[in-house]
Amino acid sequence: MSAKTQSGDASAFLKDAFAAREAEPTKSPRLPWVKTTQADLFFGVTILFNAAWMGVDVEYGTDEFNLLFWVIESLFLVIFSVEIVMRILAEAPSYVRFFDAWGIFDTLVTGMGIIDAWVLTFAMGAGDSSLGSLTVLRMFRLLRLVRLIRALRMFNELVLLVHTIATSLAAVAWSSLLLGMVVYSGSVLTMLQLGIPHRDTDPEIERFFGGLGSAIFSHFCVVTLDGWADVASAAMKYNKLWGVYFVFFIFLTNFALLNLMVGTIVERVMHSSQEQDAGKKTISEGESDDLRLQLRALFYAANPHQSGCICRGDIRRLIIHEPRSLQIMDQFASDVSVPRSLLCKLLECSNDEDTSFDGFYRTVLGMHGCT
Repeated sequence: MSAKTQSGDASAFLKDAFAAREAEPTKSPRLPWVKTTQADLFFGVTILFNAAWMGVDVEYGTDEFNLLFWVIESLFLVIFSVEIVMRILAEAPSYVRFFDAWGIFDTLVTGMGIIDAWVLTFAMGAGDSSLGSLTVLRMFRLLRLVRLIRALRMFNELVLLVHTIATSLAAVAWSSLLLGMVVYSGSVLTMLQLGIPHRDTDPEIERFFGGLGSAIFSHFCVVTLDGWADVASAAMKYNKLWGVYFVFFIFLTNFALLNLMVGTIVERVMHSSQEQDAGKKTISEGESDDLRLQLRALFYAANPHQSGCICRGDIRRLIIHEPRSLQIMDQFASDVSVPRSLLCKLLECSNDEDTSFDGFYRTVLGMHGCT
């Protein structure tokens, strides 16, 4: 293909790209701040601080009214109330879209906190100190813990973890059933061989294996390695082979079955994370191909002679004198509204050195933070 033909094709492509961009609807405005990652991080950290303050309130607070504790709790409620108002306004003009499952949950939790701090505290706490009033106040304060669930909305990693645990329940349930069968069988065995013959004369046997419930609890303690040596020692007084039994029981349950459950959850977490990374990678590769195609058209538009290398000053003049060229990069950049002189510096177009298309393309990718 001749240089003239290639230049004509590139110019035609660039012209079509501009026409397509102009035919598209006006680019939607930026998302409201309350819908950004920064807002989610701010409100998520606020929820965690509020949870920490609940612990301080439980530890040092009393049933009597305390102005400092009330002011701090009111401050959290004001923040959460402002958040809800901002999220509702961000859905304008369809305000009803806010009231999905999360929106209704946020509103109810914040509303209960307002009733607790701004209504019940004064209606019941001021002149009524009866047991019933205190119970109602404590129940509403206990509901503050529900706010922690809102942290799931703010942090995607928590959502991924909860989703992974939920999808792992089937496999974990079968492992738990097998573990329960092993514990139950061992409990029946030890009760028949140790509990029934010796529980009347040996307090330790009565404590660990005197009944089916105590035997199951003792085996569960062995699974978790909590005081297993005391359980094994009580049995080994009558036969040293019981030591072999409990060591084998630990290997089977703690080292095998419990680690199998943990491994199942970890495998699901890694699988979900890989799926998300694969999705992001696919989108990134698609955008990169589109960006390369359109930047090549820009490059050839600034390179009418098709020499393979052009002067960076030609690119600078194209950016300065053809504002529509920024519309193509704006599809992929986070912000190209910086001054043109600064943009030329970022694109390394401030000098008149020659550059190839590959060099220009790598520079643009570097500006966008791509690797």
